[in-house]
Amino acid sequence: MSEVGSPFTIAEARDALSKLELMHDAVGQFIDANSNEPLPSCRAEIEGRELSSSAPIESAYAQCGLLIDVSADHLASFIRLVEEPVQTIAPWTCIRVTLETSAIAAWLADSRADAITRASRSFARRYEGLMQQVKYANSCGKEGSTGNVEERIDQVQQQATELGLAAVFDKKGRRIGIGQVMPHVTRLVGEMLDQEANYRMLSSIAHAHHWALTQSSFKVVREGGRLFVERHITPFWIVAMCRMAASAFVVPVRDWSSAYGWDKEKLEEALRPAAEIHSPKPGPPSM
Repeated sequence: MSEVGSPFTIAEARDALSKLELMHDAVGQFIDANSNEPLPSCRAEIEGRELSSSAPIESAYAQCGLLIDVSADHLASFIRLVEEPVQTIAPWTCIRVTLETSAIAAWLADSRADAITRASRSFARRYEGLMQQVKYANSCGKEGSTGNVEERIDQVQQQATELGLAAVFDKKGRRIGIGQVMPHVTRLVGEMLDQEANYRMLSSIAHAHHWALTQSSFKVVREGGRLFVERHITPFWIVAMCRMAASAFVVPVRDWSSAYGWDKEKLEEALRPAAEIHSPKPGPPSM
């Protein structure tokens, strides 16, 4: 991974952080002003009427809203981590979570999806969460305590079946999904946000791979004929992270807001600072 284009100045990095924070706060105020609720006759409500039960559509958009909240929390954490004294490793993990949660939220709220597809995606996400509960209990040595969760999985399956959505099984007959199999998050980041390369870079840093850390969070210093590394993050990378996060965050926010029938012009006003964050040129960081 190497810096591309002309490095940004500290002032430009601070400006990017300021714009990211302005966008974060403005979107929060916009959502609060709409009471986090869909308006009558909005797209979300219409989709709900297309199915025998509106619950799966309501669930899909509620899941999206929660994920956007998680993304926003990590955005705020990132901003704090790059204030003095600047942390050089943890900020990257915050941006990684922002991309991950934004991608899943965008997949759930995707305006190109029809009602039954959205319901299928919601069931896939719910099944994944329930299976994580089972795995957690088993890892704690509480195999016998998963009965309630298994019962809940069967209930969710019944709800899906009533909509014509079947369980998905692997070649050994093991259930691996409801409605569909939850796609891997790397794929979703690529398809929904067009940031697969960035996500892979961020994952390498989060997993503490030496090659990634030494090029993102440290710098080589020569002293007395010896080489060693010390913590360091350049303004370029701060601006790049701001752009990655802002570009990801706006995708689900736009589709979620549109589905709930909220004022488009007011939303775009809230998102405007994100568009003003300079993109590193000629493109995303290269490995």
